[in-house]
Amino acid sequence: MTRICLKRTGALGDVLMTTPVVRAIGQAQGAEAQIFVATRFPEVFERSPWVTACLSPAKLDVTYFDKLYDLDDVYECSPREHVIDAYAKSVFGQPLADRRMELFAGADCDEQVRYLLRMSGDCPYVVIHIKRHPWPSRNFPQNFWLSVISRLLSAYDGFIVQIGDAGDGFLEGHPRLISLLDQAGLHAVTRVIGGAECFIGVDTATLHMAACTEVPIVCAFTCVRHEYRQPLRGDGALFVPVFPAISCYGCHADYPPPVREYSCMRGDAACVREVSADQIVAEALDIVRLRRSPQPS
Repeated sequence: MTRICLKRTGALGDVLMTTPVVRAIGQAQGAEAQIFVATRFPEVFERSPWVTACLSPAKLDVTYFDKLYDLDDVYECSPREHVIDAYAKSVFGQPLADRRMELFAGADCDEQVRYLLRMSGDCPYVVIHIKRHPWPSRNFPQNFWLSVISRLLSAYDGFIVQIGDAGDGFLEGHPRLISLLDQAGLHAVTRVIGGAECFIGVDTATLHMAACTEVPIVCAFTCVRHEYRQPLRGDGALFVPVFPAISCYGCHADYPPPVREYSCMRGDAACVREVSADQIVAEALDIVRLRRSPQPS
């Protein structure tokens, strides 16, 4: 039996975007191969029908495998194409026909979600991620998110569920605000996102978690163009990118590869200031109205 290893030691979002490639390897090889993934985020591949086991990248013995696909630095060397396409070209020499990301939740996931959302009852909700990002050009200030949530609370009749890690931002002080920060794992949070009327976020891992569902997405982009990170889910799932009308939008791709670090070429992270909170709210409310309107039979 052929032993295949795919290695990606990047951040959670980087690893989530390997799932279409892992699936394609599994479909191509069938039962004749064992697929191992070397990653710091083994939870991405829990219950995956394609993966035999996950391994620690730090303890990887490459001599054990018949084939090693090392995806570290692959998209960093191809900043002007979608991450999933860069991965696929490294493995197959061409993009995949099916570029959907996937996760496989456990049987207890629905019960976890009901507990997490117990305050909302059966009321509709949107999910929002107030990310505290180490890159200034991806770190929107607190007053930006205060504006988004205040407008949503005024115009939207459902709950606002805030997700993220312990270090991320959240707002409180209103009965329709729910904070799930650092309260659940990858699969439960993804299921929460998937049950929302809309997901609102930025270019970070939760965007790619949302992309594993059919939830409509409104996402703000700044230093990386949306074409290189957007969900590739097919025709039915709504995705609205919100980005600044500024000439240097997406300047991340202008750095010589491999692009592992980033700093604003202008030095002022103007792209963050040019993203409109009003537009984000308007797009989200349009999606809610569309979802609630009667559909033609």
